[in-house]
Amino acid sequence: EILRIAAAVIIALGIGWMAHYSYSSGMSSNQQVEYKQIEASKGQIKEIFLADGTHVWLNSDSKLSFPSNFTEDTREIELEGEAYFEVTSNEGNPFLVKTKNHTVKVTGTQFNICEYPESKIIETTLVEGKVKIVTGNFIKDLKPGQQSSFSTLTSEVKINEADFEIYTAWREGRYEFNNEPFEKILKIAERWWDVKINYPEEKLKYQRIRGVLRKHKPLEQHLDVFKLMVPFDYEIENDEITIYLK
Repeated sequence: EILRIAAAVIIALGIGWMAHYSYSSGMSSNQQVEYKQIEASKGQIKEIFLADGTHVWLNSDSKLSFPSNFTEDTREIELEGEAYFEVTSNEGNPFLVKTKNHTVKVTGTQFNICEYPESKIIETTLVEGKVKIVTGNFIKDLKPGQQSSFSTLTSEVKINEADFEIYTAWREGRYEFNNEPFEKILKIAERWWDVKINYPEEKLKYQRIRGVLRKHKPLEQHLDVFKLMVPFDYEIENDEITIYLK
């Protein structure tokens, strides 16, 4: 009952709090719907409970916009970045997650959406239940253990089998990599440790490595491990790191 009264209960798992704001739609006073925006800034992971009981984990450098209360026929929110959802089941009132390029429609399920702009790919990974990917004229149902990858450059959608544990472990402060580009790993490190990473030599970003990032450990410790796989060195000055090939 508390969940239905509270618009959102937020538990900060990262560094400090990021203020949220609200605004009202342009409807008449008796129809006004208050909207809220929650941001997990760099270095943070946040948990949010929406008015219908839906549980959301918001990854670093991400934003979630949602109404303080849902209507009887619509539950619609907007996401920038990455989030994991455990949606309260309601067959008659679908839950819609909108990004800049497509919509994920569910009734009650567990799934992860990652849509950081620099990757040019929106990944939706289904853990449990069923979700419908809607983008333009393309509509596709996902099954548990499947992942859709939508290219924001070509509008192409690919459906593949995926180990959902790898794509959801970030909620526990862990990222697993299996032959991933070094550039992707460094972007995640920038968000998690709130630093700027420079690598002047272009070919560095194409190097592929395996490993695990653990948020509770110092970034320098991870870089020292990565040096065993890729021949580089680095310098740290305040919150800026420069990586160069040996």
